[in-house]
Amino acid sequence: MKKFALLFIYCISALVLNAQKNPCNTDVNIDYTKEKADTTITLTNGTQLTFNRCEFFDVRYCLAFTEIRTVQDLQSNGLTTMDSDGNMLLSCGMFTINFNKGDCTKPCLDVPVRIRIPLLTSKCAGSKTPRRMYKATLNGKWEDLKTEAKIIEIDGITYSEFYMKCGGGINCDQRLSTIRVKFKAKHIKKLTSLNLSSNCPLINADFETGRRKNIIYAKVPCMLADSIVIKVKGEDKNGNTVTLSKKLSECRPKYKVTLCNPISRKIMRNILGFFKVRERNIYRKYIID
Repeated sequence: MKKFALLFIYCISALVLNAQKNPCNTDVNIDYTKEKADTTITLTNGTQLTFNRCEFFDVRYCLAFTEIRTVQDLQSNGLTTMDSDGNMLLSCGMFTINFNKGDCTKPCLDVPVRIRIPLLTSKCAGSKTPRRMYKATLNGKWEDLKTEAKIIEIDGITYSEFYMKCGGGINCDQRLSTIRVKFKAKHIKKLTSLNLSSNCPLINADFETGRRKNIIYAKVPCMLADSIVIKVKGEDKNGNTVTLSKKLSECRPKYKVTLCNPISRKIMRNILGFFKVRERNIYRKYIID
């Protein structure tokens, strides 16, 4: 009876181990492109990854995935929503795949993985649908790949679909129109950086001081209202580090004429009796402290 029990346990263990093995012929020179079977993985936020089944079993322990859908995701992964030319981008949802989790001997897949990301939509973005494909650069910005993602709908969910062969960050975007906004500090002697972030739409951008130590210029989309958060770093008159974080609506605006559309007919400022500055979401200048 004892021998039978041990034999039963051995058989079950063998079955479990065999279930974890590559179902394909794993010769050293296997040609994955000739193996047509695939396998699909669905991540926490609904991103679907479809791999060549044979190749996935050989690299599965080396793969690391990241879905990026919030400001916190962006910041923890050192990414912005700006391209390499400094333009603000509207994202459909970002994704990274890397081969650095284990001891992988190749930096790229033989068969590209198909990626479907649930479209990251926002009431702040209107009817715009990001399609242009970008890849992440070392400084956290994005480089235009001159291609577009395919937009599809499956079971009532809209996805952006594209393929990746090598590791890195990938994103589909659309450029956002912005205005140049001046941020000025009254009590901080020297500004060193300003971070602008929002979840509506998804924004994370960093700006640095220019020639004037207490002024920073930033590109701000007109669609952003009081959902925007600014984080400032600088120095006081004694050289001590100063940090500040607040909503843009908590900063004092200077009512200058801007290209952003008015949100009401309320007149905030009348310049020389001719130029009426009506109430807007974003103004051209703010006092931040």
